[in-house]
Formats: sequence, structure tokens, C-alpha cells
Amino acid sequence: MRNCFADLGWQQHTGSPQLTGSLQLIATLPAETVDRLDSLLPQLASKHLRAMPLGYLHLPLQRLGDFDSDLTQADYTALGTALNQAYADRQAFSLAFSQPQLVDVGVAVTAEATPEWHNLIAATRRALTQTRKTPLPEAAGSPRIMLLHAIGEIDEAAAAAALQASPALGPVTVAEVALVSMSARPELGTFDYHILANFKLG
Repeated sequence: MRNCFADLGWQQHTGSPQLTGSLQLIATLPAETVDRLDSLLPQLASKHLRAMPLGYLHLPLQRLGDFDSDLTQADYTALGTALNQAYADRQAFSLAFSQPQLVDVGVAVTAEATPEWHNLIAATRRALTQTRKTPLPEAAGSPRIMLLHAIGEIDEAAAAAALQASPALGPVTVAEVALVSMSARPELGTFDYHILANFKLG
């Protein structure tokens, strides 16, 4: 496991070549899922495993690119219109998430990519290609919610043993997507997400 904020680990995790202003589309988590994680995360956190703030827990869908100050209000309006249209015929769905497990830069829960997940990714990318002049970065792979980020040396064997007692997160409803600006905060060992717009499925 590598430190998420050292040796460009944060860049490899987020796909962004800069610390601030990476535009991303994420699926936000329902309140009941956040409540479950609120009681779980303190049990998993340690000196070098920093828990994500509850308000920032999410499912990555698609990185748009780094923040472009030349984008106009008309550009954002066109993007919002395209995404609203793309999500209008997509219905909320559920994903079954694993117990917490060690991943490349911390601890996460994962789920199998269902047809509904693939359809959401495809609808998102179709909408974005209508409003972009440059190719899109790669889409997210299988569903993954990052819970904690590594910020120092981790005893992986001890961490893995501690995670074995953790329950599976279980079903999570995907019903809302947000356009966010993400900034890495290495001094705090976390990321900031500023919501620019929300989109409901269906």
C-alpha cells in the first residue's frame, strides 16, 4: 500500500495531475448508508489511516478533467441540460457492497458492476461527449467507495486482520449524481469536494 499523498499516489488515485480543481461526476450516498459508516469508520481509523469526512463519501463515476477557468456559465448550463436529459430515464438501483478491504491507497468497500451501473456510466459519458471538444478521461471501473486513505506507513497484515471483523456494508441505493470540484489536501490527509450541481435519477 502506498501513501495516497506521497510520490503522486493521490494523482494515480484520482487521475488528476494537479492538487486543486479536478471536475468529477460522483454518485452521492443516501443518508442511511452514511449513518452506517458513521459508526464504522472510527473503528477502522488509525494513526496512518485517515477516514474520509462523512460528507465526502461517494462513488466515483467520471472525471471530466482539471478545472478550466475559461468555462462560461453557458458551458455549465449546457452540461447540466445534457446530464438531466441523460438521467431522466435512468432509475435508482442498488449495489451490494463488500466488507472493508485494503486497496492500493487505503481502505475501501467494493461492489460488482451490475448492468444498471454500466448503463449509468454509459449515459454519463454520452451526455459529456455532447458538450466537450476534447476526449474524456477513462470512466470509473467497478463501484468503489473509499473509506480511509493511507497517509503513512501501514502494517498491512495487522490492518487486514482488523478488517476481518468488519461487517459487509451491504446494499447501497444509487439515486443521485453530483458534479463536484475535487481538491487534494495532503496537509490534512484527505480531499475536499465542492458540489456544483446535483442530478436525480428518474
